[in-house]
Amino acid sequence: MRTSFKRGIVAFAIGASALSAGGAAIATSAGPARAATVSTTAAVVTHPASALNAWNQMTLVANGTTYSGYWLLLQSHRDGLLTGWLYDPNLPAGPDRYLAVHGSVSGRVVVFAVTYSGVQGSRAFVGTISVGAITGAWTETGPEGLSGTWTA
Repeated sequence: MRTSFKRGIVAFAIGASALSAGGAAIATSAGPARAATVSTTAAVVTHPASALNAWNQMTLVANGTTYSGYWLLLQSHRDGLLTGWLYDPNLPAGPDRYLAVHGSVSGRVVVFAVTYSGVQGSRAFVGTISVGAITGAWTETGPEGLSGTWTA
């Protein structure tokens, strides 16, 4: 009985990919595969979107240049483990644009790394979670040697 009830809750949560508020649809976090369209007419948001466990659009700044089009999924696990994916639109088309994320989360602080196969080497990210967003700094170990700030 109990398992059937849990499956019903999971099925409902999966099926409820869009909420309706006053006739306006509010799409859930879509990620890089499909950009969500959000209608703001009569929409009322009572709780900020979570910065963890959902795809968030990401912006990197390096040497005064802003790079957008990135997407980040950080999944928080027990004991502070952090896993997920970083989608980099500047890599060749295909599955290699999705880079595995490994790190940790402690309170509002996230630390994670992504390994590239090119001149970037490994990129290390440190950020602070605020209301529905994460901001921080990043640096790379490869010969390209870039560093800067990021938001998601």
